[in-house]
Amino acid sequence: IRQKIPSFQIYQKGGFLRSDKLIATADCKLIDLEEKVHVHESIDLMEGRKQTGGKLNYRIRIREPLNGKKLSITQKKWLILEI
Repeated sequence: IRQKIPSFQIYQKGGFLRSDKLIATADCKLIDLEEKVHVHESIDLMEGRKQTGGKLNYRIRIREPLNGKKLSITQKKWLILEI
């Protein structure tokens, strides 16, 4: 997971007898999915190594974290009033 990075690519549709043109790319990080099941971020769009000034919002949801489920024990104090 740490070595694999999904990449988003944005293309401009080409006209008649022209191919599509790559406008920008963006790479997102999956390292947060090891402990969380929901990631919502915005990342900068790049043209090579230069920033284009735009942003890409993405949202990833999975059923359970990639490292497995972790149990967290929380202790709470309860107050019971009987009238």
